[in-house]
Amino acid sequence: MEQVKPFACPACTGRFTRQENLNRHTASGKTHNSLLADPSSQSKFIDGRTYDHSPAPSAIDLRKRHVRKYHLQETGSPTAKAAEGPQYLPPKPMPAAQPATNIANISWLFQLPQFIAAYFDKFQIILPLIHRPTFDAGSTSEPLLQAVACIGAVYHSAGSHHEVSLALMQSGLQALDAFVDQHQCAGFRQIWVIQAYLLFEYFALHSCDDTLFGTAVNIHRKLVDAARQYQLLQDNLTLGGHGHLRSDSVERDWQSAIQSEARKRAMYALYYLDAQMSVMCNIRPLLTALEVKYELPCRDDLWSAPNAQAWSSLLVLSQDGSFNNEHDDDDANVDPRPAQGDLYSSIMHLMAPGPPGKSLGLLWNSSFAALMLVMQIQMMVRDLVLGSTFLYHNIRGGDGNDAERHRHTLSIIPEHSRAQVMQALDSLADLMPPRPSATADCPVDVRLWNHVWIAWHYTALCLTHQDGLLTNGIVEYSLPTAISTAWELGKPRSKQLRDVYEDRDVIRVAGCLENILALVTKPALGASIRSSGTEDPFTTMLAFKTVLIGWRAVRLMGLGLQEDSSSSPSASSIYTLSAKVLMRKILGSMEVDNEREEDHRRDRRGSGGSQQSISSFTILNDSEALYLERVEAALARRDVWPAAVWIGAVFTETAGGMGI
Repeated sequence: MEQVKPFACPACTGRFTRQENLNRHTASGKTHNSLLADPSSQSKFIDGRTYDHSPAPSAIDLRKRHVRKYHLQETGSPTAKAAEGPQYLPPKPMPAAQPATNIANISWLFQLPQFIAAYFDKFQIILPLIHRPTFDAGSTSEPLLQAVACIGAVYHSAGSHHEVSLALMQSGLQALDAFVDQHQCAGFRQIWVIQAYLLFEYFALHSCDDTLFGTAVNIHRKLVDAARQYQLLQDNLTLGGHGHLRSDSVERDWQSAIQSEARKRAMYALYYLDAQMSVMCNIRPLLTALEVKYELPCRDDLWSAPNAQAWSSLLVLSQDGSFNNEHDDDDANVDPRPAQGDLYSSIMHLMAPGPPGKSLGLLWNSSFAALMLVMQIQMMVRDLVLGSTFLYHNIRGGDGNDAERHRHTLSIIPEHSRAQVMQALDSLADLMPPRPSATADCPVDVRLWNHVWIAWHYTALCLTHQDGLLTNGIVEYSLPTAISTAWELGKPRSKQLRDVYEDRDVIRVAGCLENILALVTKPALGASIRSSGTEDPFTTMLAFKTVLIGWRAVRLMGLGLQEDSSSSPSASSIYTLSAKVLMRKILGSMEVDNEREEDHRRDRRGSGGSQQSISSFTILNDSEALYLERVEAALARRDVWPAAVWIGAVFTETAGGMGI
């Protein structure tokens, strides 16, 4: 009887009876260097089931014996050797149109620990899908491990591991497709399958590649269809929602709660990606808030509890006492509930406080739940804009010449509708930690809340100035074209062609612009600055769209200041003083590289410019150019994902044409 060898080498066809023998084998770097250069060996790794990240010291005799037995004829028949190796599932053949990745000089197999560490350090807070305390690379399903490594490679070294991420995504998708084709409902009910698909979709969506964008759309459609067909959008079990331990084993309760919360977060992540596609490219959303029938994601500390005992203690605290937050009032309710309730009922509470049913608890410790609520309000605003467009709410009436009558008001949403949505946003802000200040200590991790507050301010901004892609009915099918089209639509137009800006519109736009630029550029507020931060590509796109919206307001204020200065330099009107204050706040909100700022001052002095301070000079004469320069520099530092490269390209093209 043939001896069973359950431990497979992830880089070759070798199998072993004991784990320590496999550890000694994988510890040999020389043994696998030639295999990594062979595309067939790559597929053998992809199909493997296990990889140990802490190999034991190598043994020379075992290594030589294994090499003689398995690798002596490495240049022989790759097909025959592949048949001998273990298979997770028989994947579909790689399409001929996609060239094999050249990894001859990249031992990515042995960089898995670094990729996984980068994923949890820099991406987990952006999309907290995976339960980190129980994640084990040795026992995790291979496609999910590939998905984690795919995203982690992006953050590990910006711009240098795209081919590795692409190869991992291609192979992982093949294995996932084969698995769900074979198992159908049972396959999609595996949580790791949904998690892997979502991570691959995220990578494909934000890679700024036309082909990969189509892949992301196909993955998204597949997941939405499966979620509806197999009723994955509703569940009654949550990590902290029921409020009581259900068995005599805390460990069993914890494991069950982890599974339920992971499934819930996967569905919310699906809704989040659906909203991202809509906001960035104006693709019609496939999901609505009414379909997501889960309670909101649990508190961050419950999700990150390291063991069952810690989770049990936190769960009891959330049931029997307050959150013990230092900002909580002494006379407040002593027994607040954790944030819970599905998206629809939660927004109902925010817009109309006091309806029957459960009330929202404080969101101090649930940044992911707050983000989902903000995105739901954002999608509601987009629907409101679309409806108001066809109701012609921005058409100006009254007497006047034809040119004036054909100009529209800036805001499409009526004031009474805007007030209702702002009520929801303000109510949500009251439940969240205050926006961090660069000078004051914040009781929470600012990195967790940075992208939440950016999304909040962008949603408030869209109530006044709507997205150009949405109001013009333009749908783009890749991020580069969406960036280019948004730029063309957002450039300031002549007076006869632009909308009418009322004073309140300028004040509202300037306020949101100042807050978003500060959150994007100041590390003290949680901003991502190259390797020191956790860059969110969706936040980069929101910042870019905000910059375009603010550009028109900056130009209007700058031109107004110039005209006022030339006509009556000795007297300043209320409008002039207000515009100066707004311009100083906008330009001062951006974190500027000191060296670049000094170069700018030197250039101004060398060209015979004014010798006064940079802030005073630019507000009166050069505000628009300095605004674009500072914004370009700030967005260029967000270089982990390729979106910033395309944004920089449109800035460079326009700067050359305008002589900036």
